[in-house]
Amino acid sequence: MVFPFCFLVFLLSLNLVCSVPINIQGNTATRPIFSQTPFSQAEAKEKLLMSSAAYCHNRTNLSNWSCLPCQNITHVKPVMLFSNETEETFGYVAVDTVQAIIYIVFRGTVKELPNIEIDADSFQIMPYPQTFPEVKVHQGFHNAYLSVRDQLIAGIRAALMSFPRSLLPSISLHFTGHSLGAALTTIAAVDIRLSLDELAINQFSVYNFGSPRVGNLPFVYLYDKSVQLSYRVTHWRDLVVHLPPKTILGQYVHINREVFYDSGFDQYKICSDQEGIEDGTCSGQFGVLVTLGDHLTYFGIRVGRFCNTVA
Repeated sequence: MVFPFCFLVFLLSLNLVCSVPINIQGNTATRPIFSQTPFSQAEAKEKLLMSSAAYCHNRTNLSNWSCLPCQNITHVKPVMLFSNETEETFGYVAVDTVQAIIYIVFRGTVKELPNIEIDADSFQIMPYPQTFPEVKVHQGFHNAYLSVRDQLIAGIRAALMSFPRSLLPSISLHFTGHSLGAALTTIAAVDIRLSLDELAINQFSVYNFGSPRVGNLPFVYLYDKSVQLSYRVTHWRDLVVHLPPKTILGQYVHINREVFYDSGFDQYKICSDQEGIEDGTCSGQFGVLVTLGDHLTYFGIRVGRFCNTVA
């Protein structure tokens, strides 16, 4: 998100919505236990490069995988770019036919006004009113996702055609994104799991960077039941991970599981949060002492600008 966030915080503070969390049927009192697959810093760095690639202005270079961050990931091949010009939502679907992975990548916020409006539209809506009426998510994020949903599903189906039939049972879906892109991948991971159940793809992985809060506690329960492996990477005093505010806009709760990096990205901590209470020793320790700079830089990469740097 590359615009003055003090202005965004002001906009967000104007929205007042009341929401009461209700347990989703079938959930226990605590969150499900995640897959024991450990956090991989190498995988995180690779997926950050893929997230950075989504910001590329030159879409031809992205399509043929010759962009600057693309050059560091040789085993990936794009299948489809998806976008909505009105919402300024953009992303791509790619495949790794050796490891049997389909990647879904969303771009984060750019400077255009529509993205700013998406971020500031923080009222909550029910994405599944018939099946999960307790679940509520950020209206702006959800509408941005819906604007490309049909394209995304078509892209996933096209990606499946890249694999021999013998590999289909072992295919996994990997979602990643930075900033607004992280929020959209969070929503997409749940929706794709619910919408494409007939594909029998049971392995879902999410690595997100600098994600804002997306929904309420029942949404987090649904997310936890949908995604086997999830790591939400944060950087020191990153401002965006504190948005939207937890309660002033209804109820906003972060998804599990936070991986908190120090200022220089030298060390990280796997955090724990319980029932919507964020780990006070990770990014939650900073309160209002946050900065936009830590949001824009992850692993030493200026995420939104790296792809557009002249090599």
